[in-house]
Amino acid sequence: FGLVLARPLSNRWSLQTGVSYTYLYSKWKNRFDGSVVQRQHLHLLGIPLGMSYRLTNWQKPYCYLSTGIAAEINIAGHIRNTDGKHHLRIPGILWTAKAKTGIAYPLFRFLGIYAEGGICYYSDYKGTIETIRSRHAFNLSGQIGIQINF
Repeated sequence: FGLVLARPLSNRWSLQTGVSYTYLYSKWKNRFDGSVVQRQHLHLLGIPLGMSYRLTNWQKPYCYLSTGIAAEINIAGHIRNTDGKHHLRIPGILWTAKAKTGIAYPLFRFLGIYAEGGICYYSDYKGTIETIRSRHAFNLSGQIGIQINF
């Protein structure tokens, strides 16, 4: 989920930043009987920064392309296995590069909702906590949220 702040630079271009929340869930199964061995839950908070180009001149809704980077931190996490529940966190900042396409629907003059999808590159993470991002640096992503234009 995201909250985007967009500053129009022209009729088509805008500068974007905001806050995003990501929930990563993983589970590992036993090879022999298929039973779940452990489950991992990670919560990340990010600050994106990018540019957006409006593809259409429609007032409601409109389509756009955007690109940028995001810095995320792991704010909480735990792993549950046969030994119990253990807290874990990925240290440091996780960097992401994104290219997305989306659709936005203005609700009021400065407020709207959006949905977007695209491709992301998650920078090399050298830690011991395994996620989909550490296994596959390139991945597809999707996001919905609220957009504030100022």
